[in-house]
Amino acid sequence: MEWEISFNEYLKAIEAKVSGTRKVELTVKMVKEILEVSGKLGVNSYLVDFTKTEGQFTVIDIHRNVNRLEEYGLSKSDKIALVARYPALENDFTETVARINGWESLKYFYNLDEACSWLKTQNSKC
Repeated sequence: MEWEISFNEYLKAIEAKVSGTRKVELTVKMVKEILEVSGKLGVNSYLVDFTKTEGQFTVIDIHRNVNRLEEYGLSKSDKIALVARYPALENDFTETVARINGWESLKYFYNLDEACSWLKTQNSKC
């Protein structure tokens, strides 16, 4: 799994483009790198593009990672747009677990333009 992290000026968000086979330990490493960049820039909005990835996480991995978001350094007020290639139960489950745990602004999309529009709208409310 590889990723590129940049600041998207238009969205005022950290953007990560991810490719390869998803692995939990590498995803955690990526999140920490994203947060390092966002901390330096004072940004709390994220666009993570998973459309060029393969593989799925287990239900246990999803539950564990959502429960550790704050431990990783994210805040429930952060805006997180995750883009996947196609709808999958894994994505719906992740959103559901996130919402149950108070992460109202973590959302999956299956279209990059829709994710960008949502994130732009969320950031204009600030």
